[in-house]
Amino acid sequence: MAKVNTEIEARNGSTKLKLTRKQLESVVKIIGVVDDSPVFRIKEDKITAQVVDGSHVSLISLTWPANAFQNYETTEQVIAVDNLKDLLFAVKTAGMKDTITIEVDANSEYTISTKYQTATMKSLDPASISEPRSPDFTGLDYVQVFDVPSDFLRTALTGTERKSDEIDFGIDGRKIKIFASNEGGKWDYNFECNEVETTKEYTRHAKMTYSGNHLKPLFTALNGAKAVDISLRFYTPDGKLGPLEVTANLPDGANIKYLLAPRVNDGV
Repeated sequence: MAKVNTEIEARNGSTKLKLTRKQLESVVKIIGVVDDSPVFRIKEDKITAQVVDGSHVSLISLTWPANAFQNYETTEQVIAVDNLKDLLFAVKTAGMKDTITIEVDANSEYTISTKYQTATMKSLDPASISEPRSPDFTGLDYVQVFDVPSDFLRTALTGTERKSDEIDFGIDGRKIKIFASNEGGKWDYNFECNEVETTKEYTRHAKMTYSGNHLKPLFTALNGAKAVDISLRFYTPDGKLGPLEVTANLPDGANIKYLLAPRVNDGV
């Protein structure tokens, strides 16, 4: 597990975080697949971020648990980032393994420092950003597959999107199929999963359709971040196609949950 240092600075009651450029870029790119302003909450036991897109089609949550950090000690801070690309621009002179320092002061101004560059940005008012609560899917039927390789997801989505921006998933036994069709043909990508969990029996190759335009940047970012333990859970409330829940872990201990509304509401 990568070592990340966190310490309290007495000056202005600020909190200082230290991490590598690789860690920062992985998180920023993953959260950035939902195009809106995220709110980061730096708490005594974890750092959390949750953001929903403007149309409420997708939602992503990220949690850095305290055990992902070395010498984790901080008072609670809240910052709202207006443009995640500013964070990446601020560290462009650093190597991937170089240390990045992010300092947040009592006035919610945050400073990002590398060996050669320092950038200071003012946090938005966190109260001005709507933070939705994660929906409760307790009791809904679902089918879930585990340990899906990130490179398979990235490759399949890149290929199928050339045919259609609507991506179909099918579950048959332990096999997950990702496919897209148009008048000119059909592309299929298949992967045999080691573990499947389901609450009901589904029709062979039950079709579950979602937006490839939303999933492609997510799966590309997960692959680039070397995400592991990726699972896909397809909810089917009342026998109808429901949300897709993607969960994954990053090497530095970050936990990710992504929810995407279905493209169509066909029966399953």
